[in-house]
Amino acid sequence: MKYILIIISFTLLHGCSSRQVYDSLHNNQKIRCQSLPPAQYSECMERVSTSYDKHTRERNEVVK
Repeated sequence: MKYILIIISFTLLHGCSSRQVYDSLHNNQKIRCQSLPPAQYSECMERVSTSYDKHTRERNEVVK
């Protein structure tokens, strides 16, 4: 089910910019974090707290 949602999301977002795709996936992850117990919620939110700009910088450093 999870993979079907991801495929549908990518299909629907095909015409969107990279930032829009990142934001959409990022928001979906935040929603999933809300269903976790408090200790796991904090860790989950820390993982998804990276801004698009920081993510792009880090990705570009890895690609070089």
